[in-house]
Amino acid sequence: MSYIVGMLVWKRPRNVVALIGGVPLKSYPQRRMRRLSQLYQRVITLCRGIKDGKDDPPAPSPQLHNNANSSTPVRDFSPHRLVIVIMFRNIVTAIVLASAYIGSAVAFTGDATFFDPGLGACGAINNANDFIVALSPSEYAGGAHCFQRIFVTYQGRSVDATVVDLCPGCGPGSIDLSPAAFSQLASLDVGRIHGVNWNFE
Repeated sequence: MSYIVGMLVWKRPRNVVALIGGVPLKSYPQRRMRRLSQLYQRVITLCRGIKDGKDDPPAPSPQLHNNANSSTPVRDFSPHRLVIVIMFRNIVTAIVLASAYIGSAVAFTGDATFFDPGLGACGAINNANDFIVALSPSEYAGGAHCFQRIFVTYQGRSVDATVVDLCPGCGPGSIDLSPAAFSQLASLDVGRIHGVNWNFE
């Protein structure tokens, strides 16, 4: 199980699909999934070290017993160590999946429009070719997310955009994109699209 999850996280960071309590995971930002994947790989490496006894404190020399039917010495081993490693790996797997689930659960949904960029509320000057976004007052949060990237999806299309401005007329969950970013989701002729999903990376 842990191997399968690790491969899913590593090979398909944006489209990890798993079930936690019967709830499917949604698309997840690539940068955060890579971080989860790196965490998973580090813990798996640690588990292998524990299994091989690399990180154990010095222990007394193992007792050797002679098998009555063989002249080859038989080494004692501790099965509880293997059980601990397996439990630890399963816990890490659960943490990775839970983190992905929590991240997708707080995704925002709303409308998307586009605007003509200039000097934004974050203090940067941009143009129509930049992949940028303005957030509603509730998500802008007084500039707390300035220059943070978001991952936007709409009907199978997606785009990354950087927060540079405030959209006073946007409702909670709605975003205002630059023409370049909006065109990755729909034609500029549409003007406004509904049911756009996004979250912070």
